[in-house]
Amino acid sequence: LGHFSTEIPPETKRSSALAIFELLQQSLQCGPLTGAKPGYFKRCGSEVATIVHAFLLQTIASEEEALDLGFTDKQAVAVETWTRAAFKAAENKKPPSKS
Repeated sequence: LGHFSTEIPPETKRSSALAIFELLQQSLQCGPLTGAKPGYFKRCGSEVATIVHAFLLQTIASEEEALDLGFTDKQAVAVETWTRAAFKAAENKKPPSKS
């Protein structure tokens, strides 16, 4: 019936990866948009950090998976950094900061 290819054109892969990265970044945003620090878990408490860690693992399980999806090296490292930071904050078993 014709040739069917599952190959995604590189530009589509890049633009899709960028959109996914931006959504992840915005989902982790806390505080004002100016001077934003996505993935900053030092004040959120271990309960929120545990939820975020699970969310990140379900979304993109590893740096390698991010690269396979078309993320840039810098984006893949950022996601991995957020995942590690969430895990570390979850392990601390601290309540949210009052400030």
